[in-house]
Amino acid sequence: MKANYLATPDVARLLAPRSIVVIGASDKPGNLGADTVRRLLRFKFPGPVWPVNRSQEPVAGLPAFDSVASLPAVADLAIMAIPAEGLAQAVRDCAVAGTLFGVAYAGGLAESGSPEGIALQKELEKACRETGFTLCGPNCVGYINTAVPVTATFATALHEVETLPAGSISIVSQSGGVATTAMSIILEAGFGIRALISSGNEVTVTFADYITALARDNGTRVIAAYLEGVPDGPAFAESLAEARRHGKPVVMIKSGATQASARAALAHTGSLVGEDRVFDAVLKEAGVIRVNSIEEMVDVCTFLSSLPPDRMPKGTGIGIITFGGGNGVLAADQADQYGLTTPPLAPETVEKLRPLLVSVASAANPVDLTPSTAFRPEALARLTDAIRVVAADPAIHSLMFIAASLGSKAQEIGDIMIELHRTLTIPVSTCWASPPKGAIARLAQSGIAACVEP
Repeated sequence: MKANYLATPDVARLLAPRSIVVIGASDKPGNLGADTVRRLLRFKFPGPVWPVNRSQEPVAGLPAFDSVASLPAVADLAIMAIPAEGLAQAVRDCAVAGTLFGVAYAGGLAESGSPEGIALQKELEKACRETGFTLCGPNCVGYINTAVPVTATFATALHEVETLPAGSISIVSQSGGVATTAMSIILEAGFGIRALISSGNEVTVTFADYITALARDNGTRVIAAYLEGVPDGPAFAESLAEARRHGKPVVMIKSGATQASARAALAHTGSLVGEDRVFDAVLKEAGVIRVNSIEEMVDVCTFLSSLPPDRMPKGTGIGIITFGGGNGVLAADQADQYGLTTPPLAPETVEKLRPLLVSVASAANPVDLTPSTAFRPEALARLTDAIRVVAADPAIHSLMFIAASLGSKAQEIGDIMIELHRTLTIPVSTCWASPPKGAIARLAQSGIAACVEP
């Protein structure tokens, strides 16, 4: 990555290779190595890609080599698309050839719970330790770094994507499926990603290491995270503190809150899950935004990534602007559930606000504009000024603007939303319930994240 990882040079080198060898790549149908090679070419990895297979048969039109030792130059990164049984020897072979960074896809190691799988992972850990090899995985889908760009992954979600737009959201996840689902939703919303990292069994590089690296990365503004468990509590807490020091919000799903999900996490990545209330306390202390679903995580991340760094909320008071009273009531209920307040507007604010609204509108908080505002040209023309008055109230630290469908006024309402996001000094969250066709996409093109419900 084009980044300043400072104390984490190994992670930086892992994520930003200049050349790649793909071990186990062949043109047999369904071969993950060949899929990886094609993906690297399709998404324009700028350096050489060298397939390795015993038969030396070409892969995706590229000449193949029979071993890492026979490559024309030392590869920066080795992608190991081979079974678990071969990983430790592949690490040693790479190290002898001068390659000290890699990605291992294979599962069937410690997460399996079997004696054989546990032994394979111990053997792999020993090989990495003795050779100084830095490994992403095993039991992972790899990573994506749009800054290079490099797609060191077999993520099938990329089959549906023609381009990989760069953005400021980075994803680190102990589940490859959660990571790629989050990426897909982000892309569908019209936003891009900075990086996607599937940490897997974390033989050498841990979840905390990735959080620390992303906290120090100049191109990452928001970190989306999925966590099942951590082996080193102090290191994990310090990584969250580092993100806070660098002003990088961490939006996290922490699973394993129940006995059933804890068992599933152990079988999935071999993660031991501690008491949820302990994790919850640690996350609150670190300022982590804890969410409960991938969709909620994406909504929060896209919203935060759309805000300038100096426009984060400075308090809990929220001003709600709506074209219908019921939506305002629902939004106020939701705000209260998450510790936000909908404070009454100051008398001087109400005095300035009333002349800017239609007579049937409510100059309170929530502000119910009523649908008639949208269909009165003079009222619609004054709407931006009215919202600025609400935003200037000292008790209001952020705004929520809720639009109804109002398809015939989509252009005008979209213009108002874009102007508010561009000029207000407090954050504006945008909700467009039942949006007209193209309305949400238009906002995304202007860098505005919009939800479809309060």
